[in-house]
Amino acid sequence: MKAITIVDGIIIKNNILLLLKKHSKDYYEFPGGKVQEGESITQCLQRELSEEIGIIPVKYKEIKTLELEFENKKITDHGFLIEKYSGAPEIAEKETFEKLIWISLKDIDTIKTAPNVKPILRQLP
Repeated sequence: MKAITIVDGIIIKNNILLLLKKHSKDYYEFPGGKVQEGESITQCLQRELSEEIGIIPVKYKEIKTLELEFENKKITDHGFLIEKYSGAPEIAEKETFEKLIWISLKDIDTIKTAPNVKPILRQLP
C-alpha cells in the first residue's frame, strides 16, 4: 500500500464551509493535496490552495492530523483551519474540479463527503 501525506485547507465563514467536487469523484472534499518531495506541509498548503482555488493562505493553524486508508493508500492528512487569506475563492483548476460550494456546517450530513471531512470538522474549536 502506497503511503502519502496530504494537506487540507478548511475555509469557514459564518459557519459556512467551502468544499470542492472533482469531475472524477462522487463526493465533496476540502481544497488541498499531496505533499511533494522536498516540500513542507505548509508550503504544500500554500501551493495547493493557490492552484486549486486561487487564494493565498495568510493566517492558518493545524487543527487535526488523521491517519487513514482510502483508495488503496495509507494517508497522513494534515487539516489546517484557514483563518485569513488573500484573493477570492473560485475554481482555478477547471480541468480537475466541477463544483465549488459553500455549505452550512449544520447541513454537512446532507451531502457525500470524502472520509476525512467529518473527522476533521469534529476538531474545530
